[in-house]
Amino acid sequence: MDMKIPGIGKTLQIARKAKGYKQQQLADIIGTNRRTITDLETNKRFPTYDTLYNLVTTLDIDANLFFRPNDDQTHKDYFRIESSMMRLNDEEKRVVIATMRALINAINETHRESE
Repeated sequence: MDMKIPGIGKTLQIARKAKGYKQQQLADIIGTNRRTITDLETNKRFPTYDTLYNLVTTLDIDANLFFRPNDDQTHKDYFRIESSMMRLNDEEKRVVIATMRALINAINETHRESE
């Protein structure tokens, strides 16, 4: 069964740009042509499972991003954070992750108190 994945274009475009790839570069890496990348980014074409796998692997992103509705700014922020995290050493990454966990726990606690 050939399932179509609606609306991945904007996510793909933001992820590609976050990695610094031009459309042709990404096409060359995943073994397709620039027109396919253009069509995917404009939602004129939907990826096959193989293409989706190659995109996710090459762009080093979570495939779930293609299935979650998000606004452009949220996507951009996510990819900026991810890109910044990749430049950190292991200790710096542990500090950032611990900080994020503490923030999330504090937010969750606030939600529980307001219920």
